[in-house]
Amino acid sequence: MTDTPPPAYTRADLIAEAARQHKASTEDPDWTDIGEAMEGQPITPADYPPGVIPATWDDLDPDAREDAQAAINKLICGAADTSEWAVNLGAAGLEPYRSIGYRVTTGGWAAAVHLAVDPGYPEEKRAELLAELTTAFSDVVHRVLGLAPVAVTEVSR
Repeated sequence: MTDTPPPAYTRADLIAEAARQHKASTEDPDWTDIGEAMEGQPITPADYPPGVIPATWDDLDPDAREDAQAAINKLICGAADTSEWAVNLGAAGLEPYRSIGYRVTTGGWAAAVHLAVDPGYPEEKRAELLAELTTAFSDVVHRVLGLAPVAVTEVSR
């Protein structure tokens, strides 16, 4: 019997496994976990003035809260799989900044880009970078896809 050394793994192996697990955690989210994560959370997180108490998910009547929980579950299950991208960015020391999208006359989105930057850059540099990339993105999408934008804006609800 020979002593076999334990298998070696690389940083790339760790990143790949983290991405796999990240993806798996969103494929079939636990209903109870979603409900528990909503507890005590403001419905619209924002910077509220002093003394203003935001409404929370707990303030909804039970049927409305269950409807919201079901909608959140559906959004999680239908979310684009960015697991590998997210894990790779974190491993590279970058953090998500903003998304820009190219909205077309059909009312949908033709393309989108999510920007991640080194957290050491000041906000004014991040904003300038985003503005320049937005212009370039608009030009390229228009040229390549031949679409006229309704707006090139931050991707949001």
